[in-house]
Amino acid sequence: MNINELYNNKFQASLIIFVIALILRISIISFYKVNFIPSDGVNYHNIAVNVALGRGYSNSITPPYNAYFFREPVYPLFISFIYLIYNKLGGELAYIPYSDNYAVRNEFVYVKIFQAIIDALSCIFIFLIFSKILTNKYAIILGIIYALYFPVAVQCSFYLRETLQMFIILLANIVLLNYLTHAKYVYIIILSILYATLILTFQIHILMFPYIILFLYTKEKNIHLTLKKSLIGFIIVITVLSPWLYRSYKYYPDIKIFKNVGLSFTSEQMAWVSSMRKALRYNLISRDEFYTYMQWWYSTPEDLKFKYSFDGTYKQCSDSIKTLIIPLKKKEPFSTKVMYQTNIFIQRVKNTFFRKLSLSKSSISDCLISHNILCYIPYILGIIIGIGGIYSFARYFKRLWVICMPYFFYLSIFYYVADEARRMIVVHGYLFMFFLILMTKILLRQENRDIFKDK
Repeated sequence: MNINELYNNKFQASLIIFVIALILRISIISFYKVNFIPSDGVNYHNIAVNVALGRGYSNSITPPYNAYFFREPVYPLFISFIYLIYNKLGGELAYIPYSDNYAVRNEFVYVKIFQAIIDALSCIFIFLIFSKILTNKYAIILGIIYALYFPVAVQCSFYLRETLQMFIILLANIVLLNYLTHAKYVYIIILSILYATLILTFQIHILMFPYIILFLYTKEKNIHLTLKKSLIGFIIVITVLSPWLYRSYKYYPDIKIFKNVGLSFTSEQMAWVSSMRKALRYNLISRDEFYTYMQWWYSTPEDLKFKYSFDGTYKQCSDSIKTLIIPLKKKEPFSTKVMYQTNIFIQRVKNTFFRKLSLSKSSISDCLISHNILCYIPYILGIIIGIGGIYSFARYFKRLWVICMPYFFYLSIFYYVADEARRMIVVHGYLFMFFLILMTKILLRQENRDIFKDK
């Protein structure tokens, strides 16, 4: 097959992108040893061990294995599927104590390999998404470059849900784009199943429903038909969620559990945790006391988490803390308040738009102290890609918007979730592709050649 035939063969192009992406990700797993496991990762591991060994969805590491509802189930069940295979092939599964963030387990390698595979598939999805608006040649070239983009590729080596989450939302976006082209009901069904799966991966995706409706409307241009298909999708979503909702309701029979998709991490708890952070900020409690409260909260039995959420206990605690904070806030200088909120905003903007191109833990302050110019390069490259991506999106908005439903969604919630950069990995991937489009347009400016498909 010559190069021109490749440009017209999406299957072959997808295969090449997959192989390149997989080789890079397996190399990262092999040579970059992630020795630290975050507390979330330890929790996921212990749940997965219990499921694989037939002890139910529980995070307990000793009998009795009590039912657990705090973590969304999709990622732990994904890991448990891998563990089940590993165990059937003779591998031994063991719990990790919750105080051990440096445990080493053979089964970790298999999870990371599976994550490398689905992340390589995500690279194909990015190629297919952008091939909707780019000519085949440039969609393939940019897809190959994207497959080598380190900040996205490295995520598969971490014991966290973002790689799986990105895989699901990109696949959902492909299905949505196919619906916008062909308007078949089968795409509504598949999209609804994937959307429900996303909710059970990270519950904040409940908020994505209006974006889906909006994009459906761009196809139908008819509000009644859009609402009809949205209702069909909603029924399918509820059907997919129903086993988990039934399990939660059976455990704690209160209709209020449905507002948090059957999870024991409720909005009341979120408000209480937020008030505790404010209490720490205003020195009402020490840092040690704050962590003691957090440990108490994590170890609270699941039935009490539901009970304290719905009987007003968490709200009463939050209100009591707010009462103590109000006079302190009034005394706080306005400039201090502005500076505090500005710092939060800047940090979340940085985590959303500017992804450092290295795994170095050195901050910009460390770079300034060291006077080492090489230290700045990962930051400078990340800033260039971020600014270039933002400009490119604005410059070519009319061509790009149709493929950007996930990008719009995550941008709209960045202030609430971008306290950790990993949560914005989908935005980072899109921005890199926007940046590549801008660079390609600049390089081809002299040739007066367009990389976009005809409308």
